[in-house]
Amino acid sequence: MAVVCENSLMNRYRLRHWSGCILILTMIGWLGSCRKDDSDAIKASSIEGSWTISAYKVDPAVDLLGNGQKTADLFIYYGAFLGDDVIKCVKQAKITFNAGGKITTTPIASCSTVREGPIEDGSNWTLTGSKLTIINSRSTKSYDAVVSSNTLKMSKAESDDFDGDGKLEPVVFILELIRL
Repeated sequence: MAVVCENSLMNRYRLRHWSGCILILTMIGWLGSCRKDDSDAIKASSIEGSWTISAYKVDPAVDLLGNGQKTADLFIYYGAFLGDDVIKCVKQAKITFNAGGKITTTPIASCSTVREGPIEDGSNWTLTGSKLTIINSRSTKSYDAVVSSNTLKMSKAESDDFDGDGKLEPVVFILELIRL
């Protein structure tokens, strides 16, 4: 009887041992199959075309004017220094991301002398995954891009001393465009 019990215990041990091994191998296979897919990648064709700027924001909101009021809307800040007419012109300009990687910015007729704006005419653009890079005569900036229906949202994390305390505050600048 002792031999039968011993064999029975050995069989249970082997079964548990193999069950445990199978479970571990299954989990390794399952975890090994997890990989970052390219679902965040966007196609260049979804960027190509004409857009206008609908919003230019910062997150979190900051006190850019030094009046104690925080705002996320950068157009309020720029409007205080450049004037509302310039902001109107920036918002109404047509920005075209051409298939060849060139950007054309076309102002409306009443704004032909206004050359301000976050996207410079004659810039170049490239797209790698979801990184949209804009290269102009002064700088190269890479943005995290998201295209949803007729909206292009470009965001870029940066740090700056917005409140003048000598410490850099991390923020995200967000430029939103609407397809024409």
